[in-house]
Amino acid sequence: MRFDQEGWCCGICPAKRERRLEIARHEVIAAGAEAILIRGVFLGIPSVFKVRKPKGYRLKELDEQLRRHRTMLEAKIMRDAKQAGVLCPAVLYVDLDEATIVMEHIPGLTLRNTLSSKNTFLLRDLGAMIGKLHSVGIIHGDLTTSNVILSRGRLYLIDFGLSFYSNRI
Repeated sequence: MRFDQEGWCCGICPAKRERRLEIARHEVIAAGAEAILIRGVFLGIPSVFKVRKPKGYRLKELDEQLRRHRTMLEAKIMRDAKQAGVLCPAVLYVDLDEATIVMEHIPGLTLRNTLSSKNTFLLRDLGAMIGKLHSVGIIHGDLTTSNVILSRGRLYLIDFGLSFYSNRI
């Protein structure tokens, strides 16, 4: 995803049918090996843009296919997790050509930064969330306290980038 000087990025906005998505006051909040997370605004909604980065060492066609497939799979798993009752960000928009998922921003701190001996009851809630995922055949693939956000007393599961479906649960 490319940004111009006005804070716009290239892509198709479904509401306006233009080749621009609004990311007002955008801020990079994380950069990993696979993707960059950008906090911004999408259609007036506080959002996170997960942009999968191209890998220069891969054949261009293979890289595009992998990023497209992983983006589609992650968005589908997030939808299915939400339908199973797991609290996670709502997917607002998917741009497969740009390998980007736009999702609801969940304010709060990671479980890693809030967990103490006084609130271990949150781990029961986390176990229940994982049980819901497993009941519909979803494996998170990267379950760490850094991938759980505590917001307004409720846990939200994030980063479904390594998730997959399995019937072996």
